[in-house]
Parts: sequence; C-alpha cells; structure tokens
Amino acid sequence: MFEWARARVADQIEILHWLYNLTDEQFLLDLEDTLVSQANDWPRFFSSLDPDETDFRPTHAVNVSQAMKYHPVRFQRTGQEADRVGALNAIQLLREKHGLALGMWSGTETLADQSDTQGVELCSIVEQLLSNASILKVSADAALGDEQERIAFSLLSASMTADLHQHQYYTLPNAISAGQNRVGDLQFADDHGDDLLVSPHAGFHCCCYNLHMGWPKYVQYCWMLTADGGLAAVAHGPSTVSFSAGEASFTITALTEYPFEDDIRYRFESDQPAEFPFLVRVPAWCSRPRVSVNGVPVAVDGPGFLRIERLWSHGDEVVANFECEPALKKNASGSVTVWRGPLAFSLRIEQNRRIVTPQPPGFEEFGLDAGSPWNYAIVTGKSVADLSLERREMPANPWRPETTPLVIRAKGQRLEGWRMAEGHVRMETPAPSKFKDERSDLEDLLLVPCGTQTLRLTAFPVLEAE
Repeated sequence: MFEWARARVADQIEILHWLYNLTDEQFLLDLEDTLVSQANDWPRFFSSLDPDETDFRPTHAVNVSQAMKYHPVRFQRTGQEADRVGALNAIQLLREKHGLALGMWSGTETLADQSDTQGVELCSIVEQLLSNASILKVSADAALGDEQERIAFSLLSASMTADLHQHQYYTLPNAISAGQNRVGDLQFADDHGDDLLVSPHAGFHCCCYNLHMGWPKYVQYCWMLTADGGLAAVAHGPSTVSFSAGEASFTITALTEYPFEDDIRYRFESDQPAEFPFLVRVPAWCSRPRVSVNGVPVAVDGPGFLRIERLWSHGDEVVANFECEPALKKNASGSVTVWRGPLAFSLRIEQNRRIVTPQPPGFEEFGLDAGSPWNYAIVTGKSVADLSLERREMPANPWRPETTPLVIRAKGQRLEGWRMAEGHVRMETPAPSKFKDERSDLEDLLLVPCGTQTLRLTAFPVLEAE
C-alpha cells in the first residue's frame, strides 16, 4: 500500500470484516494481516500524537478522524483491551493538545493546537461522526453519544448554510469575516485562499462530496442493537427505528424537537408483545433527568445508559426529559464558551452578504462581513445576572439566527482595542487578555446557537464584574 491507503487502512479492514461475516472466507482475514503490516502505525501515534517519519501524514486531521476507527475494528479480531479503549484514550489526548472551543479538535489541514482562530476541516467532522459510531459499538461508552451530539449540532451545523447549499472548508470558533483571502494570511498549515468562502465547493473539493454523509450517518447511528437483544437510543433527535425482538416486530418513534426541546417521547408500535431491554442515553450535561414509562416514573441514577427491561407492547410510551442549564466552559486559550446541552452559543452578529462568484440562484459563492459590533467580552460575577435562556416558537428550519427557537442572554462589555488583524482578514489571537482592563458600559448580549450563522464569536474573553 502507498500513501493515503496506508493512512486509511481502518476503512479497508471494516469492509473486509463485513465481507468475512457474509462469506467466512479465511483469505479475507489473511488480507487484513497484510494490510496491517503495511499501514501507518496508528496505535503508536495515538499513544502520544507524535508523528513518525515512516507513517504517511499521520497528523492530517482527516486521516486522524478516519483512523479513529482503527482500534475498534481491530478489537473485533484481537479482543484486546488496548483496542477496546485505544480510541477513547486518543480522543482524550486530542482534546488536551488540540481541543477547540466548539468541540472536537483542530485541523487546518494538520492538527493545529488550541487557538480560537484555528478550525477543523468539514471532512474531519463527518468522518469523526462515522468513526465515533464504530467506537461506540465496541466500547458502549455513553459519553460518545454526548460527543456525537456536540459534533453534529454545533460543528456540522456551523459548517454549512441553513439550506445546505454552501459550506466552508474550515469551521472556526471565532470568525468575523468570510470570503477569499491572500494565501497565507489566515495562518493555516494548508491555506487555499478560499477556505472560509461560503461556497458549494470551498477549499479543496473533497468536502463538496464528503459532507453529505454527515447528517445521514448521525441519524443512522442514533439507534443501536445491544448484544443481549435489546435496543439503545445512543444519540437523540427526531427519528424512527424498526427492529425484531424474537418473533415480534417493533417500530419506535422518537417524537421531539431535540436539541431545541428537552422532552423526547418514544412511541412503541408492535404486532405482538415482547420482552427486551430498552436503553436510553442520559447526557452528562443533564443534572436532573426524568424518565417515565406509561406515566410511571423510573429511577435515573445519572449520566450513562438507563436500562429499562420489561414486556413491551403496542402503545407503550417512554418519556425522557433532559432539561439543562446554560453554562460557561473555559477553553485552553483562557476564553470561555457558552454551552447549553450539545449546543454551543455564539454572539448574534449581523451578516452583510456580498456575492463573490455568481452561480445558479441559491448556489452562489459569497463572502460575509460583520454588520454589527463583535468585539465583546462576557462579564461574570455576583453583580451580574446569570445566563438566561429564552424559548421561541419552533420554525420549519431552526438553523437561521432570525428564527432560532433558543437564545441566551448574557452580560458583556465591548473591547474597543480588539480588532481584526492583517487587512481585516483575520482576528487577533490569542483571546485579548491584554484588553481586560478596558471598561465600557455593560451591555445585554444576545447569543444564538453557533450553527445558525457563519460569522461567529464563540470563544469569548471573560471579565469579572466590578
């Protein structure tokens, strides 16, 4: 094998396992051994994130996301504990060294530390959703369901326009200008000059084709069968699943507007009763989860998988409530991000649109400039009200800032000395702690889910109230 095939061997092994399970042909497992002997040494890399010159582009972020399934697919053959937990350990290490304020880790295109103005390639986002599903199958770690939701509802949604007609190659926590730039101005390891252009084919054209699997793969792996014949709701959202429990056929529908709503109603339809375990993932950010079966409360111990084993019949209903409060999370740079469940929130910024390249209507390439002030710090302290959540009517498309059903209000102060750098293309970095002594009037800040707009300030400087 050569180059990219060496880096992406896990995808090949996964296909070999699928075919082996259908045919029982030994040569397929022999071929797996050959592939492993020629591939990147991903176990070595994931133990430290230090690249080895014998491997092909191990720090390329898309290679990393695709290789995250290496340990779980190998576990199916080896049964070794190192393969069962290897990807979980790698995720933790990636967060520590390269974690972003929006979740996941940087990669422009290589791993890029923890700057609030570095980002992650769209291909990495969708590949990580797919790899997480492989990891979850083996580890049964409920925390990966939390990770799936953060990636889908904050990163994936932020990478595209609300109608999915355009995308950006890189998605950044903080980006106050979008469009074309002189190559090198944005300080990405791979700067194509149009990585932040809002376009049907921004940056290198791989994302134009690969992005479409993101939402379908999220939905596909919302549900998983358990080893003992049960069913698990591992990631939440409106969905329907059909499966067999012995001789019985069941269809379960999750009725919800999650993550913009806290309640999920699981409606059961079946042709006959059957007993099986039904597992519901309780997110870690929910401090007071409530679950009932046909109106009868069920004890919930905390985050993880809640297991309900009983005789299930047509018309049964499980209701879960995962209410949570907005919270500030400190980032590696010293900035803070406002989270509510799997949604990261950004400052509401007016976006002035300018056509860069005319295309068929609705598919134009365009840039965006901020039409309202963006240089704010969040103010915290006893004299400042807590973050307050406001609910609005659920629209047909919740990913538009004007009509999003959830907004958060916070207190902030404008930092007049915080400006764009290098010809108004790039924000100054790191977060402007040098401006923390500036004091302006306290203002009400309106925050919206970061996925509702392309320009965003998600990693805020923080000031203590006077």
